[in-house]
Amino acid sequence: MQWACSCAPALVVKTCRMQRDESPVQRLTTTAVILAIAAAIGITSVVWGWSIQADPNVKLGAAPLVGQWRWRPSLGTLVALVVAAVLVVGLPVVAERGCFIVVVVTMGAAAALFTFVVAATDGLSHVLDPVVHPTEYWANLATLPPVGDMLRDYGTVDFLLNYSVHAKGHPPGFFLVLKGLAAVGLGAPWVTGALSYIGAFVLPIAVLVTVRAVVSEPAARLTAPFLALVPYAVWMGTSADAFYTAVCAVGIAALVVSRATVAALRRWMLGGLGGLTLAFGLFCTYGVAPLLLLPLGLLACGFRSKPRATAQTAAAAVIAALVVTTGFALNGFWWFDGANTTRQFYWWGTAQFRPGEYFVIGNLGAALIAVGPAVIVALARLRSRAMWALVGSALLCVIASDLSQYSKAEVERIWLLFLPWLVPCVVVLRRRTIWLTVQAATTIILQTWLVSKW
Repeated sequence: MQWACSCAPALVVKTCRMQRDESPVQRLTTTAVILAIAAAIGITSVVWGWSIQADPNVKLGAAPLVGQWRWRPSLGTLVALVVAAVLVVGLPVVAERGCFIVVVVTMGAAAALFTFVVAATDGLSHVLDPVVHPTEYWANLATLPPVGDMLRDYGTVDFLLNYSVHAKGHPPGFFLVLKGLAAVGLGAPWVTGALSYIGAFVLPIAVLVTVRAVVSEPAARLTAPFLALVPYAVWMGTSADAFYTAVCAVGIAALVVSRATVAALRRWMLGGLGGLTLAFGLFCTYGVAPLLLLPLGLLACGFRSKPRATAQTAAAAVIAALVVTTGFALNGFWWFDGANTTRQFYWWGTAQFRPGEYFVIGNLGAALIAVGPAVIVALARLRSRAMWALVGSALLCVIASDLSQYSKAEVERIWLLFLPWLVPCVVVLRRRTIWLTVQAATTIILQTWLVSKW
């Protein structure tokens, strides 16, 4: 326990020494340039966005975010402020002094709690509104055919024409989850909504396990409170994307732990779990395709030091992923056919009115808002090679998704897959309580000001 209490300050000292290897001028210049680029992206995404959203077909309303700006403080906002204040004070203490299992579980619970109180600022009766929205999954369940028929026809235009925009934009994986829950008597909107909060709970745990395996336990402890208080919580409790994100995060954590483990059997089991969950995530959302660059990047970085362990992990993951893919294919759903059909619906819909050149910038602006000021500043200051292996891989996913034009807008929700992996860069920040306060305040202000269907 004594080591657990002292490890976080030790990392701060080590980070500061590493930063001093650069001259002050070099350090300030690099930081200033990166912050200037971020500011330019943010300002451009807002100013340019306001000009294009004059066209009602673009459907932005709060460029670069989707929604409308309307200030609406409430009693729920006050509750959120009180909860945030308690978490800002208490979480760093737990992160520094608790044993690691207590740290990760506490951060998961704190993230789920904060996500819920943020979603409830408009009243408890509105928490499930996104679940029952006519564009979401729940609206389709009553008319979906049995699983076999659904999978066989799901990749066709004729089939998806009868269902909501969310069904048209995703593979059938999440419908299988909902149908499975309904089969055991859990077919209710609150159950569907609960999956998002389970995702909010699991996600920080998986990210912290990954940071511990890739960088160090002290780095994970420094990261922990920031994963519970982060602006993308505004979208975590209001869409199924929180569930997908958690599933994929578990897969990534399993792969990096697999590579680090000594026992061969355990390595194969964890590698298989990683491949299984990531493959299932791929059948929940097509956006997982660029996310695969993250585990590939981490495994590639570790191959030189542990070639045999890395190769076994990769082999186990590939075998498990092929099992999942084959299972869907044998039941009639081929991922590439589904992706092609979704692409057709995408270009038939709002995307045809949204100028691609704007969203190369606008998407990045939305991402900057979703991760918050602390992460932006930390990215500019980060110099650790080990941490850059993780954060840099996540940035590569963001860039790949952005350039692919897979999404024009709505990335504050769709890119939840990538954004949590940028948060660990906060290990370089000093005055951590102030930055935690900034993150929490940004989240609550965003929730109180922005109205969106998510």
